[in-house]
Amino acid sequence: MAKETRMFRTGLLVLTKPLAVIQNGIPSVLEKASERVQNTLYIHLVPRDPKKLPNLQTSLLVNPFITVPANPSIRNVIIELYRTSARVCRHLDVRVLLSHMTGSYRRNSDQLSRQRYSFRSKFEVVLIDECCDNESVILQELSKTFTFDNGAGILTIHSDSKHESETKSDSESETLTSEQSMMVNGADTCLEAYQHGVMGGTFDRLHVGHKILLSDACLRCSESVTVGVTDGQMNKKKTLCELILPIETRINDVKTFMQEVKPRLRYTVVPINDPFGPSTQDPQLQCIVVSQETLRGGHKVNEERAKKGLNHLDIHVIDLIEDLHHSPEEEVKISSSSARKRLLGTLIKDPEFQSKPGICLKPYRIGLTGGIASGKSSVCKRLQKLGAAIIDCDKLGHQVYRKGTECFQRLVSEFGTEIVGEDGEVHRRALGAIVFSDKNKLSKLNEIVWPEIANLAEGEIRDYASGK
Repeated sequence: MAKETRMFRTGLLVLTKPLAVIQNGIPSVLEKASERVQNTLYIHLVPRDPKKLPNLQTSLLVNPFITVPANPSIRNVIIELYRTSARVCRHLDVRVLLSHMTGSYRRNSDQLSRQRYSFRSKFEVVLIDECCDNESVILQELSKTFTFDNGAGILTIHSDSKHESETKSDSESETLTSEQSMMVNGADTCLEAYQHGVMGGTFDRLHVGHKILLSDACLRCSESVTVGVTDGQMNKKKTLCELILPIETRINDVKTFMQEVKPRLRYTVVPINDPFGPSTQDPQLQCIVVSQETLRGGHKVNEERAKKGLNHLDIHVIDLIEDLHHSPEEEVKISSSSARKRLLGTLIKDPEFQSKPGICLKPYRIGLTGGIASGKSSVCKRLQKLGAAIIDCDKLGHQVYRKGTECFQRLVSEFGTEIVGEDGEVHRRALGAIVFSDKNKLSKLNEIVWPEIANLAEGEIRDYASGK
């Protein structure tokens, strides 16, 4: 009988091989990591130059908090890690750590203080892409920066990269392209760096596109990042805007992500009700990070800043990430809109089983509403197949209008006999002409009709509960 593989909720993946080798092995490494970690996978990138650091233990013990140059090559690997995670391990919340990555503003590793990361939970396992001789020593060194659960251990995972023999540094350059060789030797120039940056977005249910956007700002900035999160009317035209998470949740998600991946920066995350927010107000800002979709908005920000006599912001654009799992009804790119569409037909919130005044726990009530041709009848049919009783309030509405009922008498008394047709019943078109041209009269109609409909609905619910 095969031994069951133990799964861990939270893990730290340490990637130590040369950068080119790491990039080639990303799909394999992430796939194997997802076989061990089920919730959150943090990735610590410490790529080494095999000529200077020939093995894993040396690379970690020379300086347990190695500084990595924040150059285009490391940026591309970070983007590829997120992009690939959306394809091979969609269930995992992948987060690439950035605090040890330095730009042109800080090249001397001695200037970096050893700052412990702060995460939502302790690491239960460490996954490393190379074998190590002394696991306890490695774990002890990593513990100076990270917090581990009691009993946490180290597991080695190997990629299927064609450059698996990277430790043979003399022959490595012959098998790599010039760009990859530059990546291995760290000869790439650093990204243009800034003290203060800004960005904006809806940030509903953080996905890899959001993570790349936020990480790019964190990677480029040395002191602060300001983020505007859309709220109110800014979201009204969004697909399924009713399902957008509350502003407090989205702000907290953004803050938590950035504080986890790069805790040494200062973050200001605020709700915005216009297209600009703080981007056109803060004179300290130096750059703005946008997606291909919001590039035009970045230019508009600079136009507004120019009107106010503020400095021009450098614009850095993030490519959109293709969603390889999208359906014909969803967007081609990875987006929150598609994520919200996938929520349709699922249980978003657990049912409340606490009794409310006047309402019995059984049978459990489900309210179904929607506009014309929104699919209410289709949903009713599906629920009915599952055993639900259907109470159609539209049909009940016709019942309360019938002559001889108390509701009929009140309607005639309120709106006059002109609403009564030749057959003695309420002429709904005549009634509509009266109430839809006067909000007060429409309100009065609702006051009369809806309590009667509710009474009929309650009666049918009681009948259903008693088995009638």
